[in-house]
Amino acid sequence: MWLENKEHRWELNSRGEVDEFAFSEGYHNGPVCVKCEQPFCIHCEGEAMGKDCDVIDYICSVCGQVVVEKSKFCPECGTDNREEVDENV
Repeated sequence: MWLENKEHRWELNSRGEVDEFAFSEGYHNGPVCVKCEQPFCIHCEGEAMGKDCDVIDYICSVCGQVVVEKSKFCPECGTDNREEVDENV
């Protein structure tokens, strides 16, 4: 089954951590969502970072593979994912 993912997926730095300087302009800095490409200033928009992303992707419930569009089978593990989408992720 595909799990619907409405969370932002943040750009990571070389250490695998959320890059809090992916967006940097003057006194503003923060992460950038790689799905919707929206930058967030951690000083001005910290609360907005917790809101749903405008771009929805899907996660395979068996192997965790992330895909942009649902398909009948997971491209990573081959699981039959034709069941309904679980929107409670």
